[in-house]
Amino acid sequence: MTKIKYTQNFLKSPSLVRELIANSKIVEGDTVIEIGSGKGIITKCLAEKVGASGQVIALEIDKVLSDDLAVQFANVHQVKTLNVDARNYSFGKHNTYKIFSNIPFMYTSDLMNILLDVNTGAELGYVIVQKESALMYGGTELGSESTLKSLLAIPNYSFSVFHQFSKSDFVPSPQVETVLLGFSKREEALVSQNKYEVYADFVAFISGDRVGEGSWKKLFSKSDLATLSQKGLVPGRGLKLQTAETIIFAFHYLTQHYPEKMRVTVGSMRKLHKQQSELIKNRRTRVDRNWKTS
Repeated sequence: MTKIKYTQNFLKSPSLVRELIANSKIVEGDTVIEIGSGKGIITKCLAEKVGASGQVIALEIDKVLSDDLAVQFANVHQVKTLNVDARNYSFGKHNTYKIFSNIPFMYTSDLMNILLDVNTGAELGYVIVQKESALMYGGTELGSESTLKSLLAIPNYSFSVFHQFSKSDFVPSPQVETVLLGFSKREEALVSQNKYEVYADFVAFISGDRVGEGSWKKLFSKSDLATLSQKGLVPGRGLKLQTAETIIFAFHYLTQHYPEKMRVTVGSMRKLHKQQSELIKNRRTRVDRNWKTS
């Protein structure tokens, strides 16, 4: 069995869970997917909230916990329990779905990439994450710096910190600040779906320089940069000092005035993913080598 206690912190109080769900925008009749259902505290409250006309899909990677959930909710027809790694679950088979999950911190990046996917992402979500991770995705919407993740997510989703937890709310107690991150799909995307991949390449391209100046100058003239500065762009600086609003404005400005220059950015996201994969691989290789020689 997976050593869950080392990978996930479980909420202790059913009353707190019930309060959070009661204050959420989950309503009767919804399809709600829960990732990492554990002992079913959240599952039970979700089942009550969605009622007989809704559905709760409880995904649990641990076989023993999943079997216990199946027994616990055997007579609750709106709850479906699955022993599955959520990273391999087909979220896209649902027309619309909502999320309420206490996801294992170690899988935050993998799962958030799925839940915020431009094509198959959730309509609405509440996920328990480290505060640092929440700021990484919410970026300037949460009063933090822009990151690559936030600039890719914000065109399609709005973010809020729905609840700030105390460490004593969990067992075992986490060593970091933890929040319930809320996100909801925008009624009108800030970048249209048919342009999103082009936008992603644009963001990856301008993230290539630490200060960003070289990339910006390949796409915009001095007068263009002056215009963008009036919209909040900080010339000669990287993504951290730019707002999502400014980056999105710059993208639309480029596609409107210089669509031919977009050729320079084509494939940038793929290249960035490859570089990141190689870095992770090299890091793991070093760790393995050190482990073998220690």
